[in-house]
Amino acid sequence: MECFLVFLFVSIVLTVMGALGASTRARSSRLENSFRHIAQRYGGSFVSGGWFSRPVVHFRYGHDRIHVTIHTSRINKRNYTHIGLDWPDGAFRCEIMSRWAYIPNQLEFRGLHESLAGDISFDRDYVVLTDDHEELRRLLTPGVMMLVNRLRGLFGDNFVHLSFNHGSLSVVKQRLVEQNEPLESYLRSFLELYDQAMLTRTVGIEFSETGDGVVLTEAVCQVCGEDIVTDMVFCQRCRTPHHRDCWDYIGACSVYGCQEVTYFTPQIASPTHRDLKTDSPE
Repeated sequence: MECFLVFLFVSIVLTVMGALGASTRARSSRLENSFRHIAQRYGGSFVSGGWFSRPVVHFRYGHDRIHVTIHTSRINKRNYTHIGLDWPDGAFRCEIMSRWAYIPNQLEFRGLHESLAGDISFDRDYVVLTDDHEELRRLLTPGVMMLVNRLRGLFGDNFVHLSFNHGSLSVVKQRLVEQNEPLESYLRSFLELYDQAMLTRTVGIEFSETGDGVVLTEAVCQVCGEDIVTDMVFCQRCRTPHHRDCWDYIGACSVYGCQEVTYFTPQIASPTHRDLKTDSPE
């Protein structure tokens, strides 16, 4: 009788372990397939996971390099799907997170102070920490706040953590995103957020609303990647330069999330009297 009970117990344990192992393998397979799909979709590279690692995807987005990874929190042991890329302002620090998930006095937030976005509903739902309140106000446009809300609402977990930290921008969701469509939706929302955030910056080409000319020393087409020497057009919305032929080929602005269909042609500067002036003969 005792032998039978031991046999029954061992059988149950082995069955449970087998079921758990099968479930883990199935989840791992779904995760790898979704990451591989993203790599193929965006022409990037895929690194398969193993016993002690998770899959990783890298791909180019304009001049930037996007990475999609998985990490496990040391604090709560939960899995997070992380998307990140470089941010042009290396000095700016800002953390935006769902208010319910914020734990005060966390060491990684040292030097940051709570700030308000100036929007009642946004300030109710999020904790915003920064070291530059003026830059934060410039960053948090209605478009940026709308996309933060969209990211928080994905997958029904009401969680998002967005971080601008010494030259990087990243977002994490508190789950493993295992299916193709949800992962692509998550990535697409992040890229749209990045585009909206970049529109708030004044780095690079400046456009005058007064009609004064601006000297443009160089421009690169975001479609073909080549310098634009002649036949240049600018997106009416985000001011991104294109070759006219490249714009006509895709039918809209090439910046992901912009998709403006109207462009304008820059004026060619005429030489001024000072430019034409020469030394008079003696």
